[in-house]
Amino acid sequence: MLFHYDQTRTPSAVIESQANRYNFKGYLQCDGFAGYETAFKTNPDVLLINCMIHIRRHLEQALDENRPMAEHGLKEIQHLYKIVHMCDGAQYPLTSASQRGKSCPSPSWRP
Repeated sequence: MLFHYDQTRTPSAVIESQANRYNFKGYLQCDGFAGYETAFKTNPDVLLINCMIHIRRHLEQALDENRPMAEHGLKEIQHLYKIVHMCDGAQYPLTSASQRGKSCPSPSWRP
């Protein structure tokens, strides 16, 4: 996992160079900045995904423009939040890293 903040917000910032350096393949969660789309457009092995907070914010802003569709999207996000809350509270015991990987796959950086 890598967290990087860059004030310049250029597509050639550290996140792109790190992804290339480690030959990253998988999901890259970002804030929806168009520079990421430009930076990874030529790399089909990297799939950009946005965080729910940013998506939710856009749906809230769309309430005046298309209330039924925006409300539907917000309700769907609430369902996802409930699932996350249930999973957080369940505290499933996982005894090894391999079990964690099988039960909840997630992309990782592999040098």
